[in-house]
Amino acid sequence: MTNADSPEELRRGLELLGLPGDYEAAVRGHRDALNVYRMSNRLWTYFSPAGSIYAGERTGRFRLGGDQLLVDANGRSRISFEDAAVALIDEAELPRHIQRRFTVTFAFSVEFFFGLLTRSNTPALESKSDRAYRAAK
Repeated sequence: MTNADSPEELRRGLELLGLPGDYEAAVRGHRDALNVYRMSNRLWTYFSPAGSIYAGERTGRFRLGGDQLLVDANGRSRISFEDAAVALIDEAELPRHIQRRFTVTFAFSVEFFFGLLTRSNTPALESKSDRAYRAAK
């Protein structure tokens, strides 16, 4: 069962995100589409971005997940358009989620992340595309 299966949970989730109740049909439609893919014999990958996706900057530092919403150390689920695009390109170049849904969120809260950068370099958190982008500069 997901939040889309419970009308009360779905409405509460939409309210928390500041979205109108009219989005209920779209959320259920995406849930139903995912179920169609899961029942098919086709090769597919389904991308579910973080709870909040916005214009920002490309960091190349994010976590990938499966069916569960990922959150940072402060309980937020967010990603920039730019990093979501990097995650999608990485998946297209090196598929790791065939016949599965995946999601993406920033690796850490901004405060934690910048504190971490002042202490050490974290190349393991960089995406393949971001390493190539940085190397080309």
